[in-house]
Amino acid sequence: WFRQGRILRGAKAVCFTTDEERRLARGTFQPYRCNEVVTGLGVAEPPPYAENQINAFHEKFPSLRNKRVLLFLGRIHRKKGIDLLLQAFEELATAGDHLVVAGPSEDGSFAEELLRVSSAFADRITWAGMIRGDLKWGALRVADALILPSHQENFGMVVAEALAVGTSVLITDKVNLWREVEDDRAGKVSTDDLSGIRSLMREWKNPSFSKLAPNARPCFEKRFTINTAARNLAVLVESN
Repeated sequence: WFRQGRILRGAKAVCFTTDEERRLARGTFQPYRCNEVVTGLGVAEPPPYAENQINAFHEKFPSLRNKRVLLFLGRIHRKKGIDLLLQAFEELATAGDHLVVAGPSEDGSFAEELLRVSSAFADRITWAGMIRGDLKWGALRVADALILPSHQENFGMVVAEALAVGTSVLITDKVNLWREVEDDRAGKVSTDDLSGIRSLMREWKNPSFSKLAPNARPCFEKRFTINTAARNLAVLVESN
């Protein structure tokens, strides 16, 4: 209270990456007084040659051609809600649906647990491991949707990357950029429990979900480009 409170109170501005981060900060301690400014955070433009990226993904995973792919891209960690995703996918996915889980495992026992619970539908799930470069961008472009069922995310860089290539997202309200996604209708948002993940799955299964795709890229351009974040910060510095 003596140290941080004084720093925040005396600052010209305190910068936040999202509006949700700004709101959550208010609960850190009392009294909390500062000049809050959402400057944003962003990612660079996707690399060019989209067709090469898509081909790289299909060459690595040829069985996924012409499949409706739901993509999880991130660390295999308990806070990511993957166990809930697997349960909801098993309950609600149909024959043409395929789940791709891509990312490094940080907990061997948890990864083994996930393999066990998904054994009943192993033919409809691909454990892609860590993917980078063209393979990663190809996965984001091929996906019908990116899903991030996390219990906590400071920002959610992979969400911004998905939006950058025009892919709609399914996220929980614990991913801090959820308000921006919801406001721009670039995806669907729900709670980070089983009921919420089921709701996201149902939204994805609804034919109307495809109408959100045209909103994804504009949402990225408006809010999540690195140039926008840099410009916002520069304007703030110059004005002070």
